[in-house]
Amino acid sequence: MIRILPDHLINQICAGEVSDRPATILKELIENSLDAEATEIKINTEEGGKNKLTIADNGKGMPREDLEKSILRHATSKIPDEDLFNICSFGFRGEALASIASASRMKITTSNNESSWEMIVASGKILSIKPSARSHGTTIEITDLFYAIPARLKFLRSTRAEQGAINEIVKRFAIGNPTIKLQLNNLLFEKTDLTNRAKKILGADFIANSLSISNSIEDYSISGLIGKPIYYKHNSRSFFVFVNGRFLKDKFLFAILRQCYFDVMAYDRYPVLVLNLKVPESEIDVNVHPAKTEVKFRNQAILKQLIIGTIKRELGKTTFENHVFSTVKTADAGISEIKETPFSYPQASFAGGKISDEDIILESDISSQFGIARFQLHNTYIISQSQDGWFIIDQHASHERIVLEKIQSRKIIRQQLLLPEIFISTPEAIEKLLLEKKSFAETGFVIEQIDETKIAIKEIPAFLKYITPIELFQKISAELETNDIAKEHQKIIHKIRGTIACHGSIRAGQSLSIPEMNELLKQIGETPRAMQCNHGRPTVMKLDRKLLDKIFERG
Repeated sequence: MIRILPDHLINQICAGEVSDRPATILKELIENSLDAEATEIKINTEEGGKNKLTIADNGKGMPREDLEKSILRHATSKIPDEDLFNICSFGFRGEALASIASASRMKITTSNNESSWEMIVASGKILSIKPSARSHGTTIEITDLFYAIPARLKFLRSTRAEQGAINEIVKRFAIGNPTIKLQLNNLLFEKTDLTNRAKKILGADFIANSLSISNSIEDYSISGLIGKPIYYKHNSRSFFVFVNGRFLKDKFLFAILRQCYFDVMAYDRYPVLVLNLKVPESEIDVNVHPAKTEVKFRNQAILKQLIIGTIKRELGKTTFENHVFSTVKTADAGISEIKETPFSYPQASFAGGKISDEDIILESDISSQFGIARFQLHNTYIISQSQDGWFIIDQHASHERIVLEKIQSRKIIRQQLLLPEIFISTPEAIEKLLLEKKSFAETGFVIEQIDETKIAIKEIPAFLKYITPIELFQKISAELETNDIAKEHQKIIHKIRGTIACHGSIRAGQSLSIPEMNELLKQIGETPRAMQCNHGRPTVMKLDRKLLDKIFERG
């Protein structure tokens, strides 16, 4: 038999959807304060919010008639008429206070400068309303959370865990609203700018290893701080993304942000980001998730263009001068026929004590960005000298970046093989490789199917010197076979390019002559994003006089 649920039970169900723990309740209350144009918000908790949670603000406050309506379901001051697709406020459903009131004991004290009132509520029922002496703003005090829903109460975690969740919520609001004064117990965030607020929350290391961005396309804009590839975390909790001031955990946005770092950071690493996106209210639907942490965008293409274009351009500007090295706790192919000299070196000859012309180094070159090569350490690191210090260069990591940038810019010269190389594998592996025939062509490979277990490799990129085509295809095939990320086309392309760059580069342990080292230094200086390899690791470190004095504790 179907029956209509009573209001008190509906409210308790809503309480479980909207407010399942003290932290989510606090989120709703802070949003209410911001909607009331508060500039100062003070929060106090007892036992992780389970016993008591108080929030006080200096917002607009409410008159008595609005105070009484505030705990009714779907009573809101934030949606004019039926305009559900032009929402400028954080809250809009009118569920939060009603749901919280139905599951706890609550006292609301509010003043709008004309009158001040105090209302006491228990289990969703008003027990009393009387005048109060509060100054401008609103205070909400919640006690005995979920006492009316014992089943929900037993699922609350330890005091430490609940307080930790509250801390995270407050930090999100603090970093997204630097001009708002926020206080949680003894933790105070004074009014400031984004950089100083981010420094307090994310640390000085992040600020030293971040870049400031700002850009717009039509009515869409992006601003904030993006971490350099050498500064990373191991999960997406390092993403602080706000759309029209609203903190989001949106899969569409997160996928775009990861794409921005595809070619400068390993796939198991996540950049640290603080981003503010402004989108026309009519172009966004915020009413798609109970917690309002996901949204729908009407024009995803323009947003994707804005985010990727802005972040990639800024990452491409990274030079040695703005790169800070520190220990970070875990931060037909359409190929251009430009006649560019592939990476090759003159062979130095030191036989019989004779020095070839190519081995002569002009001391004037010491003034170039990375100076001149002096020697090789462990056949892996190049040591070079400039006018103001020494550089240590990882020869494999830096050349890997050079090769990847050439692949991505399509400045590749193809070399036709006299006899095609035949790659043999399983029908499933051959099918996967053929699905990416165009991607291979974009990276300098021309392949044709012979039968279900064989493909012919007819052309290869001219720079492929350190691995045979068959060995390379074996590695790429294994990657596509075993790696889950190969389910998405963009990630397949990234994986193919990365594998080619890695195995098509100078090896660690490979001996280089002085001219070879200097040629590599020259190309590093000409290559975008050369300060980190394709996995986000640093490629160059500078030892200047200041650093050496610090190491040896010289005053």
